[in-house]
Formats: sequence, C-alpha cells, structure tokens
Amino acid sequence: YPFAKYVARELVKPAGYVTNEEAVNFDTKYQGQDVKAAVYNSEYKNTPTTFEFTKTDIQFTVEDTGKVQHVEMKDEVPTGSIVINKDGEFVTDTTLMKGYWYDFIFNFFKDSLAGVTFDVYAKEDIVSADGLDTVYHKAGDKVATIVTNDKGIARIDDLTLGKYYLVETKTIDGFVLDDTPIEADLSYIDQNTKVVFAGMDVTNERQKVQITVTKTDSETKEALEGAVFGLFAKEDIVNKDGKVIVKADTQIERTVTGKDGKVLDTLTTDKNGHAESKELPICTYNEDGSFKEDIHYTVVETKAADGYILDETAHDVTLRYDDNAPDVVVTTLKLINVPTEPKLPQTGDNANPLLYLGIGALALITGVGVGLRGRKKKNKQ
Repeated sequence: YPFAKYVARELVKPAGYVTNEEAVNFDTKYQGQDVKAAVYNSEYKNTPTTFEFTKTDIQFTVEDTGKVQHVEMKDEVPTGSIVINKDGEFVTDTTLMKGYWYDFIFNFFKDSLAGVTFDVYAKEDIVSADGLDTVYHKAGDKVATIVTNDKGIARIDDLTLGKYYLVETKTIDGFVLDDTPIEADLSYIDQNTKVVFAGMDVTNERQKVQITVTKTDSETKEALEGAVFGLFAKEDIVNKDGKVIVKADTQIERTVTGKDGKVLDTLTTDKNGHAESKELPICTYNEDGSFKEDIHYTVVETKAADGYILDETAHDVTLRYDDNAPDVVVTTLKLINVPTEPKLPQTGDNANPLLYLGIGALALITGVGVGLRGRKKKNKQ
C-alpha cells in the first residue's frame, strides 16, 4: 500500500467472541531506502461470549447485540434443621440378690423411643433474610408437629433461620411426659454455612412404681409389727425382646411390717421404720418399643404377727400407667389381721363405765339369789 493513513475495523468476529467495533488507526510513513516493506502491528482483543466464575458465582452468556447485558443473580438463603434423638429405659433382666432373703433386682437399659410427639414453636418473630423483614411466624406461633420414628429420631428441615423451642406433647405408655421447653437456636452463622443444625439428645424417664402394705388389728385398728408378706409376679414378666425374665408365681420380694404396721423392705428402711418395695416395672413392651400390657403383681401374707390369724388371701395389684402421674407411683394396700383370741378391756379403755357397773350388779344379784335358795333348803331339812 502507498504511504497514507489507514483505519482497520473488524468485519467478522471469531467464533465464541463478541464483535469488537473499535477502529484501529495506522499512519504509514517512509522508513528509508534500506526498508523494503514497512510492517505495522496492533493488538486487537475480542471479548469471549462465555465467562466462568467461582463456585459461589453463576455462569452466563453475553449476547452479541451491542447492548448492555443484564444478568439476574440471587443469593442462596440458608435454612435450619432440628433433630431430636429420644430414648428411655426398658427392663432387660434381673439380678438375684442374696441377703436375709433372696430378692430380685430389675435391670434396665436405654433404647430408642418411637412415637413421641413434639410441637415446634417460634421463640421469636421469624423473619425473612432479604432485608424486607417479612414475618413468617410470630413469637409463640406453632410452626409444626414432629414425631419420633422407630430409631427415636424426629426431624424437621427447611426452617427459616431464627430461634425456636419444642414441647413434648405425647409419649409412649410407661414413660413420664416431660413438657419442659427445649430450645433450638437456628441463628445465622456465616456465608459459608448452607444449613444450620440444632440437635439434642432427650431421655424420657420411665414411670417408677412401688408397693407398700400397712397392717392393722381388725378390732383396735392398731398397727401390727412382724407380719411377713411376699410379693409375687402374677404372670410372666417379659422384656422388650420377648424374653421371660420372671416367671409367673415367682416370689420377687419378701417384706416384714414394723412397729407402725407398715412394710419394711429387707434391704431399705428409713428412720421411721417405713419402707416400700423396690422399684418395679409397670408394663411390658413390644419389640418396636410400643406399650404391650400392664404388669400384675400379687401380695400374700406368709406369716402373721404374733397373736393373729394368718390371712392367706392373695391381694392382686395392677400398676397402671398414668401419664399425668409423678415420677414414682406408690400403691398402698391397707390390710387387717384378726386376733386369735378376743381381747378383754384394759384399764384406760374408752368403754362405757355403766356397762361394767351393770355387769357387777347382775353378778351381785345372782349371788344373793343363790344364797337365799341355799338357806331355804336347810330350813326344810
């Protein structure tokens, strides 16, 4: 080309790039007799149509329209999950303790509780994270209800971040309902935490039961000391796996009444001489942990207090579950003994004194009559 001023423009863009409409100017001049051809270069850049960003960004394509491109980008909103792990104690087997008598000690182990129900509540206003403060749940609102599965797990996901609490509303038979609020904090942590978790292990206390016996005189209602009772299993007691751990009619415990007529456990007594049976299982369970049936016991007097007739009546005791009952349910049997001989009134008794005067007068009249008949017989002779 002759020396002159030139302008270069892109007519066809490379594949995958945006057309560059920028004009490149060249001003060509004579370079001297030693230069056969003058070469002019210009760096010309094209913008690619595809961009790659980091994993936290998005990928988009630029259209070759010559207009400003608009791309909508959204931030992913973190969510919260609450996970409850629920367990409780089940009877597993017994230990035979050799003391003054042989006594059974029931052993318990922890296992998952299925079918326990919780209500989930908002502890504070639960608002959106977009800055618009949209209220999804007001403080105190019930958000959801969850139930533990066969593994003892209850879970709720996709919760808006904030503070919550849970209340147990139903448990399985044989365990004490615990309605103490359980806090779950699902507050925002940082930009890298996609899901905020609140997990907790919660144990239901089994309902503990005991049997007590009081023994009194059938006439005076005085407490009797020294009566011996046996506590028996009325039917087989089985554990959660279906294994018989105590056979029917097995004597579980033997107890003696103290001076106040109340039963004394051979292993544990208090300062007043009053004691109760050991803690007893209240019911049996199926393999899935659900309630099966109540356990029935029998209390039988095996030795009466001195001077009293043995009462061989078998007194049935059924320890029934009550979810509103306290941790320990005490069942008391009030029994009486009949003395072998009627008791004569003692000095200081509250009997009517006129009764004794009447008896004395009758005896005196009878004696006088007998004397008069004797004199008449002698006179006739």
